[in-house]
Amino acid sequence: MGDFLEQFTNKSYNEQKPKDRFLESGQESNSQEVDFEPDFFNSKIYGPVHDTMEDNSYHSRQTLRYGIVGGSLFAVAIIVFIMFNISNRVEVPDFTNHSLAEVRTWELANRISLVISSEFSLEIEEGFVISQDRAFGDIIRRGGILNLVISLGADPEEPIDLPDFTDMTIQEIRIWRNNMQAMNISINEEYSNEVEAGRFIRKEFVNRYVNLENYTRADGLLVFISQGVEEFPKNIVVQNFIGSNKDSVTQWADTNDITIIFEEETSKTVPVNNVISQSISSNERIARYTEMTVVLSLGMSVIVPDFATIPQNEARDVSGFTITIQERFHESIPFGHLISQSEPVGKELLGDSSPLTLVYSIGRPFMEDIRGQAENVLPEIFFRFTSRGANITYTVVYVNSYETRGEIVNPTRFNQWLAMEDHVNIYVSLGNLHPPPLRIPEE
Repeated sequence: MGDFLEQFTNKSYNEQKPKDRFLESGQESNSQEVDFEPDFFNSKIYGPVHDTMEDNSYHSRQTLRYGIVGGSLFAVAIIVFIMFNISNRVEVPDFTNHSLAEVRTWELANRISLVISSEFSLEIEEGFVISQDRAFGDIIRRGGILNLVISLGADPEEPIDLPDFTDMTIQEIRIWRNNMQAMNISINEEYSNEVEAGRFIRKEFVNRYVNLENYTRADGLLVFISQGVEEFPKNIVVQNFIGSNKDSVTQWADTNDITIIFEEETSKTVPVNNVISQSISSNERIARYTEMTVVLSLGMSVIVPDFATIPQNEARDVSGFTITIQERFHESIPFGHLISQSEPVGKELLGDSSPLTLVYSIGRPFMEDIRGQAENVLPEIFFRFTSRGANITYTVVYVNSYETRGEIVNPTRFNQWLAMEDHVNIYVSLGNLHPPPLRIPEE
């Protein structure tokens, strides 16, 4: 303890204070020596007093550090903004005359929205771009909109003035068709003995309601162009078709491209539809597309007789016909006499069973006594009249009567001849009255 106090009495403490421990080169100490009062030794003991030094360069270094960090962040932000701005910009190509499919691919790759409109065009093919609202090289941001006009091709409803094909070659017609995009005009070539090869023969409208005045691009037109004269070698041997049927002639003609003109006539010896004669003799050589006439048999023929002279019961026995007999009422022709025949007298009919209808008279209509019969017989009775040519009508009148209900009590016409057009009232009992009392005869 004594040694400790001695440090203060002999002032060795002040000499041992580390005055220069915080001093750096060139710096002065601001610390002050502490002189202790004599009563220091009588007071409380205090801790050591430290010297402090102020570093004047600290704030400058901190400011510099913050400036460097802030400037770096700002530069990075500028670079990121520039890179983002560059990557978000798209240069617009020239899509004119490019297909819509190509533009769709570009749209997906660059995230650009397309707004499509369309119009007819003769110059731009259908499905290709006619125009765009942004010029080639313009910059558009991703997510932006590009308006395009797409071609619908040529307007099908546009009227077309047809040229005079007479003075045009086939090549000139094709060039005109392509320029007008009139692809419904079909050019057909065929052989011709009159028109020079490659020249116009005729034109035919597909629709009969279309003509030169109302023709449009959508209408069909056939243009025929000459291929000149077709020559074929005569190397086809004609067969002998006499007695053969029509099918064998047709098959041979189709195989050898021969045009057959069929004619018909009656024959008593050659069966129906078999060949009677041919215009080109057998074993003769002909070329393709040669015309040949073949005469076919219609079979035997019959002459229609006058059936007015033949009794009705003998008419069915006339040979060569299939007879159908009808009966009809007639005002003036007596019963059993001929009214008409379906074929005139003397006409030649083909075949041995030609159909023939004969109509015979059953006289005037006659109304029988139908009193006492039920009214359900009326439709059948009057149908017999009307179905055989008599226009007889009737009216049912219901009357009070003690006769059985539905019984015919008093027709206005019965047991008499009727006119061809007549009317009958039929009185039918209602059955609503009591019968009169029976009278007992007096003896």
